Amino acid sequence: MRLLPAYLWPRFLKRRLPTSLWGRSLLIIVLPVLVMQMAVTWVFFDAHWQTVTARLSEGLAGDVAWAVESYEDDPSPANLEKLANRAERSMSLSIVLQEGRTLPTEERRGPIGVVDRVLDRALDARVDRPYWFDTTRYPAYVDIQVQEPQG
Repeated sequence: MRLLPAYLWPRFLKRRLPTSLWGRSLLIIVLPVLVMQMAVTWVFFDAHWQTVTARLSEGLAGDVAWAVESYEDDPSPANLEKLANRAERSMSLSIVLQEGRTLPTEERRGPIGVVDRVLDRALDARVDRPYWFDTTRYPAYVDIQVQEPQG
């Protein structure tokens, strides 16, 4: 699509805008209402998105903190298995201990940085150990890794 040259814009607008009093009055009344409605809708949904993202991130960070603290209370393989089963059943968390591994050094962040920033803040507030997360590798999941002495 090519834009019109600057000298043709006034003529283009004059031909397209209504010429009758009724049409111009309707435009004067309806256009500001539509612009205001779009602005209010944008602000509402943006605030709603921020609130929902923050609450979901805080809930996930709380679940991860619970799992880490429960494992630290009794770091035995039997407790890990019981904890993993309970977390899978009640919170849909998949917990695995990868012995001898450290956290990845690469930082993987999604194209929409809002989710990553909010999740990072929530994990930082709840988890007392070093952590790493990836929101891009799996489409419907978040990969969160927490460093433990065993791995």
